[in-house]
Amino acid sequence: MILLMIAGAGLFVVGFVTFFVLLVAHGGFAKSRQFGVVGEISSGRQGGFAQVVMAIAFLLMPFGACGMFAAVAAGDQGRKSSCNDTCVERGYRTGRVQGSKAMDPKRPNAHAFVACVCSGGASPDLELNARDLE
Repeated sequence: MILLMIAGAGLFVVGFVTFFVLLVAHGGFAKSRQFGVVGEISSGRQGGFAQVVMAIAFLLMPFGACGMFAAVAAGDQGRKSSCNDTCVERGYRTGRVQGSKAMDPKRPNAHAFVACVCSGGASPDLELNARDLE
């Protein structure tokens, strides 16, 4: 999971830096010229190599972002699985991840922590801090 996050961030950063260096190298440092320079590069007026490099940079950024989102999704799935497993071990039927019932005293509209809520057992519902399960 952490490797996927690092790889995604790496791809995104390489794509962004490549695009920015290409933009500046072709006269796009001034804000007023940036869209014009992007148009010149993408149309091929700045050379075929610059056009290919910009296309690669534009592909790296969304692939990197997707890699980071996939890492977050994998982490969420892992947290959900460990929550459910912990609840079943404690005699409950199911476990789900949600915001805690307690609210954050510093931010009144925010939950105090991410909770693992165990339900469906003989005992009353149990709320655990989901970060403690990993």
